[in-house]
Amino acid sequence: MPLGVDPIAENFSQVVIFGANGWMGRSSISIASRLFPKEKMLLIGSRGAHISIDGQDYEIFTMEDSQTKILENSIFLNFAYLRREKINIEGQDAYFEKNSKLTDFALKQVTNRRVRVLINASSGAAQLVEKGLSQDLYGKMKLDSEKVLKSAGDKNDVCVINNRIFSLSGRFINEFENLAISKFISTALDGRVIEITSPLSTRSYVDAEELTNLLFAVGAECKSLDFDSAGEETTIENLAILCGSLLNTEVRISKEVTAPSHYVGDTTIFDNLISKYKLKPSSLQSQILYTATALKSKKTTREG
Repeated sequence: MPLGVDPIAENFSQVVIFGANGWMGRSSISIASRLFPKEKMLLIGSRGAHISIDGQDYEIFTMEDSQTKILENSIFLNFAYLRREKINIEGQDAYFEKNSKLTDFALKQVTNRRVRVLINASSGAAQLVEKGLSQDLYGKMKLDSEKVLKSAGDKNDVCVINNRIFSLSGRFINEFENLAISKFISTALDGRVIEITSPLSTRSYVDAEELTNLLFAVGAECKSLDFDSAGEETTIENLAILCGSLLNTEVRISKEVTAPSHYVGDTTIFDNLISKYKLKPSSLQSQILYTATALKSKKTTREG
């Protein structure tokens, strides 16, 4: 890793990472830096910032400051979105307005044809809404963004790739998000018992940097595509037991067992792409250990 798609840097005037402040954005910076020279990388976030990744310093521009910096014939990765947990903090109206503004920014790059390829990070939550299994605002907005960006791409001859992300691991993971793998690892690192209430629920995990690597490979072909990030499927119980075993902590199933949920994508296209590009996704065990090393380092830095 990375795939080293040749000649992706020569095919595009620029790589634009929208949502660079977030942990998926940071994962994509790590991969993009090995595929593009720094001068061909434009990082955009909800707020301006200076960050360092793998020993390299980067500036993140705001949407307002980046308006004149986006070049024609760019590949644009859209990771900018408020997490579901923000609904209760922001309120539904403010949450809707802020996420709509983010989607509109990405949409503008398609309608003015400044980008050649737009890779849109959607969510498995969109699948639940599509199947009538949920009316969650986050999922509904993700589904709507898929449709509006795809439609705009078709009308403006821009390649739009919608990737529904289900469950991720990786060194840039946000430990404070409501994600099973980060909660289990953080609990173990704190020396506490991992407690689960939905042991039969299923998830499928893929490393965020490895997924970004795949997205660049798909984007390099400049062909529109919708696909799910599948990854290694497991039950919450097996995930907890594996985390407990690898990180030496006890696992306990709560008596308040909740109904299981099946939160995994369609593996067909994902598996075909992995085979096509001869990639070897990390095992779940490797993903846990890699993520745990990163979270332990963050914890040590914070406490030091």
